[in-house]
Amino acid sequence: MSDRALVAYERPDGDYDCHAARWTEGLGARLTARTPFGGRGTPVDPSPTIRGVPREELSERVEFGRHEALVVVDASYGTTTFVALPFGLPDATAAGGALIESRGTLDGVYLHGWVRGFRAALAEAIDQGFDDAIGVDRLRAEAEGLASEGRTVHVVGR
Repeated sequence: MSDRALVAYERPDGDYDCHAARWTEGLGARLTARTPFGGRGTPVDPSPTIRGVPREELSERVEFGRHEALVVVDASYGTTTFVALPFGLPDATAAGGALIESRGTLDGVYLHGWVRGFRAALAEAIDQGFDDAIGVDRLRAEAEGLASEGRTVHVVGR
């Protein structure tokens, strides 16, 4: 997986313009009215890749295996970050995934590490003969478990 994010900025009409970002860790905290694209180093590309996306369709724009997060920026620059959990094993781009709400920068770092570690452990098990379909089921179950903690979880794809 790459350290990239999809950043969605709310427009006055309530839809969103989506931008590519080069990294994810702490990105939401860097996006403010004074630094709308992250300030020094400009981690967010100022040119949108997609315009006018309804909020309910944002999760469908995430490319699992390419994007590690979706950062939703409201009109007042409040942000919500969702960490991507790809379901595809061993190919992260297959089988959709889940977007798991982060509860702040440190929680986001934890979730990113958890996703990488859990996927790595499952990939190792598959290499040793573990059924990859069971691995995908396990990833889905973990996403549901995180939802039971009160997090917003969006399941995307198959």
